[in-house]
Amino acid sequence: MKAETKKLLLSRERGKAELIVFIAYMISVAVIGIFHEPWFDEAQAWSIARSASFHDIIFEVGHYEGHPPLWSLLLSPFAKLGAPYELSLKAVNLVICAAAVWVILYKSPFPKIVRCVMPFTFFFFYQTAVICRPYSLMMLAFTLLAAGYRRRNEKPLRYVLPMLLLCASHAYGLILAGGLCIVWTVEIFAAAIREKRVSSLFKDKRCYMLLGILAFAVFTVLLIIPADDVRYMNMDVGFTDRLSDLKMLLVYPIDSLFGIYIDLEPIKMTESGLITTMIGGAMLWVVLILVTKRNKKLAVFSVPYLMFLLFGIFKYMYWNHIGISTFFLMFTVWIILDDEEPAVPEVFRKITSKVESKLTVVLAKAAVIGMAAMPLSWTAYCTVSDIMEPYGMRDVAQYIKDNDIEGHTIMMYWLFEYKGGDRIFDPDNYYAAENRRNLSNEQSDGSALSPYFDTNIFYNFNITHHDDLFNTFKITTEEDNERNFALWREYGYPEYMFCKCPLNSVFPELTYKDIDEMYVLEASFERNCFFKFSAQTEGVQIYRLKDEYIGKGKPQ
Repeated sequence: MKAETKKLLLSRERGKAELIVFIAYMISVAVIGIFHEPWFDEAQAWSIARSASFHDIIFEVGHYEGHPPLWSLLLSPFAKLGAPYELSLKAVNLVICAAAVWVILYKSPFPKIVRCVMPFTFFFFYQTAVICRPYSLMMLAFTLLAAGYRRRNEKPLRYVLPMLLLCASHAYGLILAGGLCIVWTVEIFAAAIREKRVSSLFKDKRCYMLLGILAFAVFTVLLIIPADDVRYMNMDVGFTDRLSDLKMLLVYPIDSLFGIYIDLEPIKMTESGLITTMIGGAMLWVVLILVTKRNKKLAVFSVPYLMFLLFGIFKYMYWNHIGISTFFLMFTVWIILDDEEPAVPEVFRKITSKVESKLTVVLAKAAVIGMAAMPLSWTAYCTVSDIMEPYGMRDVAQYIKDNDIEGHTIMMYWLFEYKGGDRIFDPDNYYAAENRRNLSNEQSDGSALSPYFDTNIFYNFNITHHDDLFNTFKITTEEDNERNFALWREYGYPEYMFCKCPLNSVFPELTYKDIDEMYVLEASFERNCFFKFSAQTEGVQIYRLKDEYIGKGKPQ
């Protein structure tokens, strides 16, 4: 009986189990989606799809977003036609993720137990299917790439089309696709030179397809080259700081599978657990290199993966990008197992042959099970937390509607930077102009809330282009601040504030005590973000102007 169970779990045959998993996956994602409230980046894509023209989505927005326009274009028909925001966003994402899971269940060479469990692991379930972002397109692209890899030379179109999808899905997709194409190109030319048929390359359709991928990739890059006035947020870290982050070469791969070092802080770099993670990461690299080399996949693994990691380390890397590593490692293992006779490195055979202690074997199996269970545990924690805890924006929008606040002047909180020192709340200096630099062009929560309303209800959100419902990420100059504040002053003191705003930037006659006296806290909400075993909680408040101050503050 034990042997039969083991044989079933390791089987590559497809049957009722795969169908049950596929249906369970879609139902589970849909149910969790009912509770999940879209975060800023989810809402941002919808807001772009809804309010930007097709021309701007393709040719303008990408220079500030840094991502190809495909995701917003897919959402555009629903957003522009007035389809329900959350339902449409989640339905589009679920269809894409379900397609990827179908490919895994019915086309991958993984054992049955792996095929049936993988869809419910963290990056395939919660982080990509529940949270609706273009990473779903990358997940689909990598499953299709893996399925078409083995016969890429006989049926290249099955490999090329997913490559185009990968390029169009994400900026990182361009890098990984570039690495894969470099390796494929070298393989094609090396084979032609080895077989003394270089002249045949001019007739090789694969070469023309590679040129097509290159042309499409160049076109896509041109669409997302950062504009001169884009604000990089946390991307403007110095080279020396990035150089010290090379340790992430060891951390990132292991954390994308079962590590817990990276959490909601942007590439958290505390010392706690770092050494252990780096040792584990080094061991994982050794295993990956030995296995891919033994199976003649070292180049197709290492070239694109190192390009991806190095670009992220030296340019831009965030905690939510770690799932891309998971998808690529899945692709790597997939194409190895898809060979007719996948090979095990000889050193592994020697090690296992010398292990005689039953305790060692038991501990090794327990470690493997523990590592496999980790991404399932992340899924459990985040899905339960998402059900139990609010993100906040849905409740805030409902409160605004229920209390008829839409018709009043509502000021959206804008970002600002402290000029040195820690961001410690000090009532006497919190609003002092000399201690901060206003970023009046950036009101991120406006983009997160706007999808719940027919129009822009915040008078200071994108005031010079009020019909745009998304954050533009443009650099804020002092001239921008002066212009924006002058326009905002025309409305007088806002009747409602979304979070307490530094009003003395707009109305110099006010002090912190004046603002505190003029406004009362009308409602308070909590919003949460979940990743692995970590949570990030922020408060959201709505302040109301006291009746005696309504209508005041306008220029005389």
